[in-house]
Amino acid sequence: MTEISKTNSFDKLDTKSLELIFVLSGNPELSKVSRKLFRISHCVKTQVKYMLRNVYPKDEFIRYIFYSKYPKLARKDDIALELMNQGVDIHQDGKNSIYKRMIKHGLTRTFHTYLRMFKRGKTTFIPGTPMSLWPDIRKSKNYYKIQPLINELSVMEIIKKFELYKDSSFENFKAILEVDNIKLDLVKDCGVPEADLFVREQREIKLYRSVNKTICFQELLKLAMTNNQPKMTKYIIEFKNFDDNKFAIGTGAVGSVYGWRIQVGGGNVSVVCRSNYEEVKKNGFTINSDHFGNHTFTPNNVYSIAKEAVANGEEYDYVLVCTKALPNIEDPTTALKPIIKSNKTAIVLIQNGIGIEEPYAREFPGNPIISATAFIDTKQPTTGIIVHGNYTWLTFGLYTDSVLERDEEYKKCGESALKAFDKILVSGNIVSTIEERLQRSRWFKLVWNASFSPISVISGQYSANTLAKTPGTRELVKKAMIEIIKAGEAVTGGPLHDKIPSSDIPDYHIERTEIRTSTTIPSMLQDYMNKRPMEHEVILKIPIEKAKAAGVEVPILETLYELLVMNEKKNLQ
Repeated sequence: MTEISKTNSFDKLDTKSLELIFVLSGNPELSKVSRKLFRISHCVKTQVKYMLRNVYPKDEFIRYIFYSKYPKLARKDDIALELMNQGVDIHQDGKNSIYKRMIKHGLTRTFHTYLRMFKRGKTTFIPGTPMSLWPDIRKSKNYYKIQPLINELSVMEIIKKFELYKDSSFENFKAILEVDNIKLDLVKDCGVPEADLFVREQREIKLYRSVNKTICFQELLKLAMTNNQPKMTKYIIEFKNFDDNKFAIGTGAVGSVYGWRIQVGGGNVSVVCRSNYEEVKKNGFTINSDHFGNHTFTPNNVYSIAKEAVANGEEYDYVLVCTKALPNIEDPTTALKPIIKSNKTAIVLIQNGIGIEEPYAREFPGNPIISATAFIDTKQPTTGIIVHGNYTWLTFGLYTDSVLERDEEYKKCGESALKAFDKILVSGNIVSTIEERLQRSRWFKLVWNASFSPISVISGQYSANTLAKTPGTRELVKKAMIEIIKAGEAVTGGPLHDKIPSSDIPDYHIERTEIRTSTTIPSMLQDYMNKRPMEHEVILKIPIEKAKAAGVEVPILETLYELLVMNEKKNLQ
């Protein structure tokens, strides 16, 4: 084995080796091996910016590759139609064929790399292409199974030859297949039910039930790598202990869905149920999901009150708060006081509004607080029955204030909790994003909540779709949004979105609401219709107070707040 030091281990990766890594890895996590390999590569045209196959449709993937870097390459629809509809038929005749265009623009190697990743069936011969470098790619159900070539160098040999495992950034192989926000589905990658993958009691892993035997670590690692199973490989590399992460979750529709996906990702989930305790204890949650299918979520433990969750001295790594934020009615920290036993427990707040973190920071000053905004469409029409649509997106970050920002121990523990939380969410196939400027994300979401929600109530219980389509209310919604944007930018010290200009945010929200095919009933209106308290404190009152403190006048929001409170008082009598 060639001796290569940690500092220069990447310097000896030549173009040929990079090409092999790209082909061998299939999807190709190995070719990335962090962004380092891309930076040191000498062959720019093979550095295709790929998107994972389960994130975007293939036509968007094509456009991303060819038009982010090469905008002059013919027309988008031509590329999409030829590559998508004709599949393996690579027409080399004609002046305007894809192949001719590629040659003209010097992109043949980029094109070949694309084909290696997504081409179906046998490869069509293209002159000048060494056929030995083309893997066999076949479509199997919902994913592409790529059988990489291993005739020249196996994946393990590449790792050993260049001693990639010795580099400090790899953390004993953990980073080899690490890609930010992997969205691959464990079951789809492996092609078998999740229950068949792991023998939890013995902490052993097997790939296929038909094999009917466990496989040693090295064999399993090689098999997973060479069969394009990056997420499965990630599990194997870390040799995941399923009992390490324990979660306590308050359940409603939102908490049930996230608790279910966290359990799928390997978490040990305990839930605290109140009105639905007996039903959940007996039957679990029946979840009918457009995105994940229909399943029964059986929590590891079900409790009727928080005290029961710690009766045996149990400590939790995370406590998820998915309830309505109603600080004007009760102290939001009361429910957590029996559960939080030490600074070890991270508090995850999946709630709407502004200022929701402050009571928890005061009551639990040493516990990491993860503030999250959720984009999820779910409801519980009947006790224990959860209806879920297509979204479970979660954006979250570590909460800090002027005091916590200077607490290095808090930030260190918080960052560790963030990363572990992100991993288990991704393992549960949740679209998970860590956001350093989380408060700006909160204000961006508030632009919709603090305009459509109160107006839907005080206008006479109209849906958000109707408000967006009616000229008068549309204009009122837009003016309210402008006030929220100005307030949010003053409070956070910057724009609310990196890509959408502030002047375009109102139209962005309104137009997306207007074109929705299903009726959109804001949660505030749902509460009003069911004679429940509304979240006007965190959605309107606190943002108004913070706006005034920052020197921003918000007369429309103040009017909406006063009218909303009057409506609620009458409604709850």
